[in-house]
Amino acid sequence: MKILFDSNILIYALNKGSNYHKQAIKLFSSNPDICITEQNIIETYRMITSAHQFGKTVYTPTKAWNQLSVITNNLQVFYKTPQTLEILKELSLQYKIDSYQVYDAILVAIMIENGIKEIYTNNDKDFRRYKEIKVVNPF
Repeated sequence: MKILFDSNILIYALNKGSNYHKQAIKLFSSNPDICITEQNIIETYRMITSAHQFGKTVYTPTKAWNQLSVITNNLQVFYKTPQTLEILKELSLQYKIDSYQVYDAILVAIMIENGIKEIYTNNDKDFRRYKEIKVVNPF
């Protein structure tokens, strides 16, 4: 069964200064059915290249893409399709999604579209509303 890893798990795995770094690395080695979305790649890139967000260990664009390439070469990556937008529309109406909540809803739409039932995230409170998926906070 596929498990979607939220961006925060990718970020912790790439941030040796994170309190969750070692646990995030273990999650990758202990879960053979991990997948991510294109959105996770973009969100992770944004965070690891931001000195404000990532501190002294900020990645250069080259280093960031090199690290992300290692990840994407080893995990299944799902992309948005026209159907994703239709599912997102249904979710946003059903759960009254607005503003920044839409980004988590996009992940859920991609999960539904691709039959992914479970997400690992440290941001479990924002995903708990969705009855269509199981939310696991591995930390």
